Amino acid sequence: MGLLLYTLSAVLDFLFPRSCVICDTQGSYLCNSCQNSKFSLSDRNFCHVCYKFLDESPVNHQECLKVSSLDAVYAVVNYNKHAAAILFEIKYNFYFAVADDVAAMMLAKIAEIDLDYTTIIPVPLSRKRKWWRGFNQSELLAAKLGGKDFKSLLRSKYKHPQVGLGRKERQQNIKDAFIVTRSFAGEKVLLIDDVFTTGSTLEECARVLKAAGADKVYALVWARD
Repeated sequence: MGLLLYTLSAVLDFLFPRSCVICDTQGSYLCNSCQNSKFSLSDRNFCHVCYKFLDESPVNHQECLKVSSLDAVYAVVNYNKHAAAILFEIKYNFYFAVADDVAAMMLAKIAEIDLDYTTIIPVPLSRKRKWWRGFNQSELLAAKLGGKDFKSLLRSKYKHPQVGLGRKERQQNIKDAFIVTRSFAGEKVLLIDDVFTTGSTLEECARVLKAAGADKVYALVWARD
């Protein structure tokens, strides 16, 4: 099904020339002007546990790390209606080419923070949800960032969608949903996902990766809600 959707996307590109999904300027799905003016760039690192900016509360951040399996979470943009529109185009209109522009912004973020990692891993979908959608948007982004390992972290259980749940409910809903299929001994893993809301899914992924021997687990997301 995934191949069919990619083919459909290519056909649509041929029949209908690309135009910016925000302003309709032809040439790309996310033009340079909108990249620079329609998004609030997430240019300050934040604590993924207490949500405070790190330069304002480094002590609190260190305390938070004691109760987290994640070593850091980085976001490219703050979630707004334009970020939502971009993700909608990828996830529901199958405009996979939009992911090229999103991935380019994510690569720029990686270069900006000069992050040291050895492995890129996308947050996986369950088989049921991936079959229904036809693809995993996090895997799509991870591939464009150079990731190739898509089978070492798997979602072993289908869980109800996290949308609409509070932080504690999300943590309980996602508990024990992931498994690893190999050792990650000594590796520095970069998890890729589209949106950070409470961090529950990323936290659970990090927990099983650390249990499999990972030395560090970072996360990079497109948008921070």
